[in-house]
Amino acid sequence: MHHALNSASTLTHIQMAGAACDSFLKVISGVCTNLQYLDISDSFVSNKGLYYLAGVTEEESRSSRYTR
Repeated sequence: MHHALNSASTLTHIQMAGAACDSFLKVISGVCTNLQYLDISDSFVSNKGLYYLAGVTEEESRSSRYTR
Protein backbone atom coordinates (compact mmCIF):
# COMPACT_ATOMS: atom_id res chain seq x y z
CA MET A 1 0.00 0.00 0.00
CA HIS A 2 2.68 2.52 1.01
CA HIS A 3 4.69 1.83 -2.14
CA ALA A 4 1.64 2.49 -4.35
CA LEU A 5 0.90 5.74 -2.56
CA ASN A 6 4.38 7.09 -3.25
CA SER A 7 3.24 7.79 -6.82
CA ALA A 8 -0.27 9.01 -5.96
CA SER A 9 0.18 12.77 -6.02
CA THR A 10 -3.02 13.28 -8.03
CA LEU A 11 -5.35 11.58 -5.54
CA THR A 12 -8.11 13.84 -4.24
CA HIS A 13 -10.14 11.31 -2.19
CA ILE A 14 -9.01 8.49 0.09
CA GLN A 15 -11.35 6.28 2.07
CA MET A 16 -9.47 4.16 4.62
CA ALA A 17 -12.05 3.78 7.39
CA GLY A 18 -10.82 1.23 9.91
CA ALA A 19 -7.56 0.67 8.07
CA ALA A 20 -5.33 3.76 8.42
CA CYS A 21 -2.30 4.03 10.69
CA ASP A 22 0.35 6.61 11.57
CA SER A 23 2.76 5.49 8.86
CA PHE A 24 -0.02 5.74 6.25
CA LEU A 25 -0.69 9.33 7.30
CA LYS A 26 3.01 10.11 7.14
CA VAL A 27 3.16 8.90 3.53
CA ILE A 28 0.05 10.69 2.31
CA SER A 29 1.00 13.92 4.06
CA GLY A 30 4.11 14.13 1.91
CA VAL A 31 2.69 12.77 -1.34
CA CYS A 32 -1.01 13.53 -1.71
CA THR A 33 -0.83 17.30 -2.07
CA ASN A 34 -4.20 17.50 -3.85
CA LEU A 35 -6.12 15.57 -1.19
CA GLN A 36 -9.55 17.05 -0.47
CA TYR A 37 -11.30 14.20 1.36
CA LEU A 38 -9.86 11.69 3.83
CA ASP A 39 -11.88 9.15 5.81
CA ILE A 40 -9.81 7.50 8.56
CA SER A 41 -12.70 6.92 10.95
CA ASP A 42 -12.42 3.89 13.24
CA SER A 43 -8.69 3.62 12.47
CA PHE A 44 -5.77 3.17 14.85
CA VAL A 45 -4.22 6.62 14.47
CA SER A 46 -2.38 8.40 17.27
CA ASN A 47 -1.58 12.06 17.75
CA LYS A 48 1.69 11.39 15.95
CA GLY A 49 -0.21 10.46 12.77
CA LEU A 50 -2.38 13.53 13.03
CA TYR A 51 0.73 15.68 13.47
CA TYR A 52 2.11 14.24 10.23
CA LEU A 53 -1.13 15.08 8.48
CA ALA A 54 -1.18 18.62 9.83
CA GLY A 55 2.47 19.20 9.05
CA VAL A 56 3.36 19.72 12.70
CA THR A 57 6.50 18.19 14.16
CA GLU A 58 6.36 16.45 17.52
CA GLU A 59 8.72 19.09 18.88
CA GLU A 60 6.35 21.87 17.78
CA SER A 61 3.40 20.08 19.36
CA ARG A 62 5.24 19.68 22.67
CA SER A 63 6.34 23.30 22.76
CA SER A 64 2.84 24.58 21.98
CA ARG A 65 1.44 22.72 25.01
CA TYR A 66 3.46 24.92 27.33
CA THR A 67 2.87 28.30 25.69
CA ARG A 68 -0.76 28.68 26.68
